[in-house]
Amino acid sequence: MPEKAVAHRGNAGKAAIFTAGMLTTLIARLSHAFIEGLAFTFSPKGGAVVVGTELAILAYAVGPGKPLGIAWRTVALCTLARASYVLVITARRHGFKEQESVWDWVPEGDGMESGAWSVLRQLAISFGKMRDDNEEIAELLSHDHLQPQELAARMYYMYCEHCRAPVTEAIEEGTPAPPDALRALRRYRRYAVLVYDAVTESSLSEALAERGYTLLFAEFEPDMGSGCPAFFCAVHEEGREVLLVIRGTASPEDVFMDVLATGESFDDEDILCHSGMCKAVRYLSARFRALLMPMQEAGYQVTIVGHSLGAGVASLLTAYFKRKGMDPRRLQCVAYETPPCMDLSLARDCQDVVLTLVHGDDVVPRMCAESLAS
Repeated sequence: MPEKAVAHRGNAGKAAIFTAGMLTTLIARLSHAFIEGLAFTFSPKGGAVVVGTELAILAYAVGPGKPLGIAWRTVALCTLARASYVLVITARRHGFKEQESVWDWVPEGDGMESGAWSVLRQLAISFGKMRDDNEEIAELLSHDHLQPQELAARMYYMYCEHCRAPVTEAIEEGTPAPPDALRALRRYRRYAVLVYDAVTESSLSEALAERGYTLLFAEFEPDMGSGCPAFFCAVHEEGREVLLVIRGTASPEDVFMDVLATGESFDDEDILCHSGMCKAVRYLSARFRALLMPMQEAGYQVTIVGHSLGAGVASLLTAYFKRKGMDPRRLQCVAYETPPCMDLSLARDCQDVVLTLVHGDDVVPRMCAESLAS
């Protein structure tokens, strides 16, 4: 037989053996990776034990060099695969559109029309804010699958699967808010926030001075016995304005005032109001009536601002001052997210001096004993 033919057959045999060897090695490695993958899927700790044992055996058999090389290449390949996966998923979900936050995502279909997504999203955000005050909620939210974003998505999925009923009432187009009301809401919002953020007299005075106000009085902690809420009072000499800002719920004492929701006579009349807030009104009126009424008579505008619990107290206090003879032309209340705090007759009586903002589907302005019972 010619030498070339013999050599050709020998090379073909080697190639066949080499191909079979590669195939066997590939099958072995795939099987090995599958076993490790199962271990990591069901127990990351168990998977780590499996891999650690394998590396130890390999290091004992062939020395430490090869195991380290394998480990390095494995980490590099896993990192590359993970990055590629995230890139592909992101491209599929968002089409490479930049979003400032995960909350920018909105569901397709009737998610916005029904109002479900906005309500469930806000509920998840509020639930997340409670982690600092409740150890059980903090422990519950420590799980990755119960982060606020994930929680909102899961609740929305349950809604789509089991309900799909509208969660908000359709609001017909009405009269647009007057421009002066919008200006007032924008202007005084910073002070409704400042009463929460400034926790010392120096920081509060400095923040008010930047806007031309001089701090007169401030209470940073509520007093449950007297009914004194957290508040500050400041004066703007150039603008001829006295500003009284009342804080909302931010402490256990505030919560106690919130839950005192039984009806109580307002100013000894046949008018009902929120009991806890009425106690705060009695304290503030006794402390500031002798100051604010003469200042208003001297030409100062009296502006009372509040958020949530503070908005309810501010609204009732403004109604009280109006009934005691303050000029409604220089008396104004700007209230954000006001909870139910007075009956219909008193609300109608003070609607010319109280400006209230309700943000979308916020539950606080709708939460009263009657709505909960129904």
